[in-house]
Amino acid sequence: MVPLQEGVANMQFSSRAGFIYLMLALVVFALLCNWWLGRSRFGAYLQAVRDNEDAARAAGVNPFRVKLYAMGLSAAFMGAAGAFYVQVFQYIDPAIAFGPHTSVEALVGAIVGGMGTLWGPVLGAVALHALADVTRNLFGALPGINMVIYGTLLVLIVMFAPRGLAGLWTRTKER
Repeated sequence: MVPLQEGVANMQFSSRAGFIYLMLALVVFALLCNWWLGRSRFGAYLQAVRDNEDAARAAGVNPFRVKLYAMGLSAAFMGAAGAFYVQVFQYIDPAIAFGPHTSVEALVGAIVGGMGTLWGPVLGAVALHALADVTRNLFGALPGINMVIYGTLLVLIVMFAPRGLAGLWTRTKER
């Protein structure tokens, strides 16, 4: 258990509104970093290393350094999310916070929303949470049914909309 010590510095608030504003600020910061990565030299280095490490090395990019910076950036966001989680629930339990359900939901959200896009993972997360609420209300007595529906949705998206919901949106907008 984590002791309650209300304050902005401790990320502990008397009402849920403080947590919502803090999470919105973290999401906006993550989206801004994602937007910056898409337009920066470091983002180009990341793409070069992802596509062809040897060609990136030949172009003067140090793949080890780029990967190290990418892991550090990713770890910073994951650390912030973990700290936020602990302060909201005031309890640390890795099996609950980072069990298979949470990992699958995070991955499926990005795939369903559209990988490689700025708003795709956000759209996927909103769609999956709406689907989880509908599933819980319709099939509350069937444990694990949401994972079956997530799997079915994932297969359908990969087969018929490989660019995710964001890809469907842009295709519809182009027509």
